[in-house]
Amino acid sequence: MQGNLEPNHEYAKVTKKLIELASKNSRLKYAWLSTCGTMANENAYKAARQKNTPAKLVIAMQNAFAGRSTMMAEITDNPAYKEGLPNYNEVLRIPWYDASNPKSSEEILSKFKEHVANNPKQIAAFVFEPMLGEGGYRTAPREFFIPILEFCKEQHIAVWADEVQTFMRTGEMFAFETLGIGQYIDLCTVAKTLQTGATLYTEEYNPKPGLVSGTFSGSSASLSAGYEAMEILTTGGYLGKSGKIQALHSEFIGMLNRLNETTCKGQLREAGGMGLMIAVTPLDGSKDKVNKLLQVLYKNGMIAFSCGRDPYRLRFLLPVIMQKADIEAASKILEKSILEMLQ
Repeated sequence: MQGNLEPNHEYAKVTKKLIELASKNSRLKYAWLSTCGTMANENAYKAARQKNTPAKLVIAMQNAFAGRSTMMAEITDNPAYKEGLPNYNEVLRIPWYDASNPKSSEEILSKFKEHVANNPKQIAAFVFEPMLGEGGYRTAPREFFIPILEFCKEQHIAVWADEVQTFMRTGEMFAFETLGIGQYIDLCTVAKTLQTGATLYTEEYNPKPGLVSGTFSGSSASLSAGYEAMEILTTGGYLGKSGKIQALHSEFIGMLNRLNETTCKGQLREAGGMGLMIAVTPLDGSKDKVNKLLQVLYKNGMIAFSCGRDPYRLRFLLPVIMQKADIEAASKILEKSILEMLQ
């Protein structure tokens, strides 16, 4: 096990690689490794609060997920994950982008400004997932984010991109690159595909000595695996609009839409997502039906997950090594499982 007090070569290689990649299209300059995404998020929030003290509040999205520590459970917008916990009233909410509402961006920006006006100099950070993860794999266009991020800069509110799920999965290394918003990012958190956690930050948000520490950051094996994953994606033709990730995305979305238009007509709606992260609303979108569908899929040979609430969605994390034959096999299992559910 390696950490900041007992690092080895892998620790240094991963940290340097992260900064090399992140600094290409942002002002991010430093990285701090931790054991998981939750701890990466804790460190980002502490850095934002320290820099912007005495401000302590955070603005977060409805249906956000940030982790399960005491503070991250507060930012996470799911009552099931914090049953019995006290409410510290330190998180303010804005809705996620609604593609069906032409005034969605305007209304959400207005709500954001209302929070700031009602809590002068008390907002330390705005935290957002570039694409909602547990909240339903919902996307939003660049044009939605820009006015909010520019307002954050005017108000000296830290812009914190939670990329614990999206890192390495959206067709670029960072989803803030996919969206073209890197210049606004003050803090960025990553984990999962990295096999460990990391907080990236700009010069302005470099924490003072003593604010962050920790005995362990990851095993030598996990750090090596995370480094190799970054190397493979950046050198193997996976990134960009014509990269392998985008090709996989288009093929899998096309398969879902074909099923929805033919043999599973109307039963696999709203297929979408970013890169390797794809979700669809199955059947009636109810929790019971989606949970039952997950069991049927498993019986028939497919592992999938749910996300979102009202409607609940079926989500897929595509392996980057997936082939066309794998998508065809997935199509057959999905079709068989949906038809079983309809009997």
